[in-house]
Amino acid sequence: MVKPHHIMTKPHNDKTTPRNGETTSHNGETTSHNGKTTSRNGETTSHNDESTSHNGETPSYNDETTSRNGETTSHNDETTSHNGETRSCTNE
Repeated sequence: MVKPHHIMTKPHNDKTTPRNGETTSHNGETTSHNGKTTSRNGETTSHNDESTSHNGETPSYNDETTSRNGETTSHNDETTSHNGETRSCTNE
């Protein structure tokens, strides 16, 4: 029974090993964060893209702001088209 008790000590240490594995996984996300810091040096835009993606969707929101300005131009095109219908009403 000393061996099963000693074997249960090994799974307890095996849980310590996945625990360090999750610590490595937590550091792995830190390494993944630093890996994107390495990508930050390599893909500075790539880390900034997730800063872009984390900031949210703020540059993506600015992309909708850019598209919003595009739709503002398209909205002005409908204003021009509305003025075109105003001219069509003037023609009548």
